[in-house]
Amino acid sequence: LGAGVSPMKIWGVSAAGSRRAAVAREPEGQKNGIGDGTCDAAAGGCAGDWAWAQPTASSSSAKPSLGPADGLSPGCLRLIARIKSEPPVDLRLDVSTLRSTADLCAVLAAAGGAGSVRTLTFGPWGGNEDANPGSAVPCDSADTALRALLACSSIWSTWSLRSFAFVELGAVDASNIFSALSAMPRGPGLSTLRLVSLGLGTAGVEACAAALRARHRCEPLHLDLSSNSLGDDSVKALLPLLDATEASTPPIVVGLNVSGNPHITVIGLQRLLAAPGALLGLQELDLSECSLGPSGAKILASHLSAFGCALRDLTAYRCGLGVDGVLLLVAAAASAPLLRSLSLVANGQHSQSWLASVGASVARALSAPLPGLRVLTLSCPEAELAAARELVGGLPLRVILVPNQQNNYNRALFLGD
Repeated sequence: LGAGVSPMKIWGVSAAGSRRAAVAREPEGQKNGIGDGTCDAAAGGCAGDWAWAQPTASSSSAKPSLGPADGLSPGCLRLIARIKSEPPVDLRLDVSTLRSTADLCAVLAAAGGAGSVRTLTFGPWGGNEDANPGSAVPCDSADTALRALLACSSIWSTWSLRSFAFVELGAVDASNIFSALSAMPRGPGLSTLRLVSLGLGTAGVEACAAALRARHRCEPLHLDLSSNSLGDDSVKALLPLLDATEASTPPIVVGLNVSGNPHITVIGLQRLLAAPGALLGLQELDLSECSLGPSGAKILASHLSAFGCALRDLTAYRCGLGVDGVLLLVAAAASAPLLRSLSLVANGQHSQSWLASVGASVARALSAPLPGLRVLTLSCPEAELAAARELVGGLPLRVILVPNQQNNYNRALFLGD
């Protein structure tokens, strides 16, 4: 390690409250412990819900000791103790650990002084349901907790975040999510935004897109909108995010995940890829469980074959592409100069002889030196798995074969195409 750097463990609380360890670097002079951050109402903080005690000239310099009498849950107190001993890099605020706005604000204040957080995740947090019925502390609603997060934005908006996420929230006011996106850190480094299972719909996506457009000149984002009840009309709101705001600046979004939105069809896909900035700006695309069908495979293959296509990673899990669609995409991927990985798992490859109908064609398409493709993931019947591995073993890339029988979703999917 370099001068002034000491190793420390980092962790984040998962939805199950587990601890994940890793190794990170702690800058010299980094503050460690609770009480270094503040939650100031005058600065838009959360003093109305919970305020960090500030020492006075006559008070002891020792940091305050918190307990149940402060209205904090046992899970919150344990989390604060961990923050005190090991400043977190991955911080998750969810209802399995925290119970109330007081809990949430206390944890943010404790983490604020450390300045170590790089990944901030809010959720899962259900409406008024109690995800931990054994707790004696009542659970605040998701909307109440979200308002508390906004009230504490003077803390987390100053962090050097790399990833910001809202995941599986109960009924919340979409305007609060809009406000949270507007408060996101604008400095370099924030590259991933996850808005997962929020039920945004078209109106919600339009509001979020407006907030992101106001962040132009920031680092391009990888945007995850999976499982949000989106449809073909929702795609329209995303198109401005794929265009460069100025000739010298990159687009707002360079990676897009719309998986788990089955109402996005081939119409929405065509609309998305026809956007002026999609060809040269879109680098990652996940369309898993969208209703694309064989026609969607043709559109994707055409996009990959277009001159200047910047796509590097393409995932189309369970999109109903069919055997012909899979083979068409593999052939297009073989000549795409920048594409690195292609995943086509669970797309109805259920022929009597997978080796003859799929495997042989894949092997032929990928036998020559490839300009960019490094990883291909396909489904394969377990009975033919050994022979299939031998068939693809000598190809100039890694082919991952997923047994059909181990994938409960790898079955024919009627899409009306």
